[in-house]
Amino acid sequence: FWIPGLAGAIVVLVASMKLLAVDRSAPVPHVQIELLRQVPIFACLNGPALEGVAHQLVPVTKGPGEVVIREGDHGEVYYLIADGTLVVSREGSRVATIGRGQGFGEIALLRDSPRTATVTAETEVLLYALDKEPFILVLTGHAAAHDTASAIASGHLRSLGLHEATGSEPGTD
Repeated sequence: FWIPGLAGAIVVLVASMKLLAVDRSAPVPHVQIELLRQVPIFACLNGPALEGVAHQLVPVTKGPGEVVIREGDHGEVYYLIADGTLVVSREGSRVATIGRGQGFGEIALLRDSPRTATVTAETEVLLYALDKEPFILVLTGHAAAHDTASAIASGHLRSLGLHEATGSEPGTD
């Protein structure tokens, strides 16, 4: 399909203007981008990468006492904390309290293993969920983000008293 000279240029110009208008009308998730900048895993990403991740986030609210993830369950989601506090427990014992600007759930996603702890809302919480596929894709494309995520996962495993490679208790391999 061929359009002669000037007519072809006009068609291309009109189509380009429509695409630019669509791009300009897409909302930029500023709040989510700023939250991502606070989380060490994502802090090293550039603006376009952060915006791409921000568009994948799904808001989740939980009330006090509601379980977000349960120890032993299969993990398919990483969570960022936008507001509120949560309790991390292992085998029924409280091991940490986490809040705004922190994330959780990376161990199961990075190691393809069961959840290593239970995370329960202590207060009303606003979380942003990021599915496993976009989480892994962003880490695969950014070495610094991957290294940071791995270091955080290792630190979390140590704080839970678990073995680095498998997530099992030391001496049980």
